Amino acid sequence: MATSKKKKPGDMLYDMFSRSMEVMADLTQATAAASMDKSLASARHLVKFQKTCTKAGLSLVRKVQDYTEKTLREAVKKGDWMPEEGKDVVDDWSKMMRSGIDEFSRVIDKSFDLLLKFLERAQKKAQTKTKRSPKKTAAKKSPAKKKTTAKKKSSAKKKTTAKKKTAAKKKSSS
Repeated sequence: MATSKKKKPGDMLYDMFSRSMEVMADLTQATAAASMDKSLASARHLVKFQKTCTKAGLSLVRKVQDYTEKTLREAVKKGDWMPEEGKDVVDDWSKMMRSGIDEFSRVIDKSFDLLLKFLERAQKKAQTKTKRSPKKTAAKKSPAKKKTTAKKKSSAKKKTTAKKKTAAKKKSSS
């Protein structure tokens, strides 16, 4: 009985290999989760930077538009060459430009806010997955042990089918 409890060198190698593969899988999952978390954090910082740059650019466009509008209004006031209808067109054009810049600024702010909220949700989801991953690795350990019992069952099935075949041959020959 003492000989049957000892593991064969092949079984020991198989167990070591199986365990090392499980450890490698766990390390790979942990590394991927950490990488995902860092990537999402970097993406959030990048989006915040882009939002700041876009706002600064729109502020610059707004200042240029204000200066251009002021200069154009002064030129129209001083010049008698522009009819009243032309002055009304300049006023309407200035109002449209201002409303266009304001609307574009609102759309940009809303888009960046939606993108930041999405990235925050994705980061929280990734963090909850990393917290759950140790439970999954414990479940992976049990199938490795079952594989050895599955081999024993299959060899037992082969023996019973072989016995049935020999019994069938004996019946047919009698």
